[in-house]
Amino acid sequence: MQQSPHYARLLELADKYLNKGDRGVEGRAAAQPSGRKLNEVEITSICALVAYAAANTDLPESMVTDRLCALFNATKIEEVDARQYDTAIAFLVDFTGRLN
Repeated sequence: MQQSPHYARLLELADKYLNKGDRGVEGRAAAQPSGRKLNEVEITSICALVAYAAANTDLPESMVTDRLCALFNATKIEEVDARQYDTAIAFLVDFTGRLN
């Protein structure tokens, strides 16, 4: 079975965010937690971008969500620390912005 080019891009971008940084966000994926979880508006925004990314690729939402959550050592979006919100949004925007 051949790997989807979109999935390969998702993995590549996640690796950059975790290891090398991308566009100045080096280390932000592993930022010290603030102790505050995402609020409902932040969760809705992230979920909307996950849905958009999935709708524009051949990837299921669960796959995009799983890779995003792995960046922050979370098992679901609700577990992402509020301090990591901007990085989560940047990751999803970078991913969807490079689909073409």
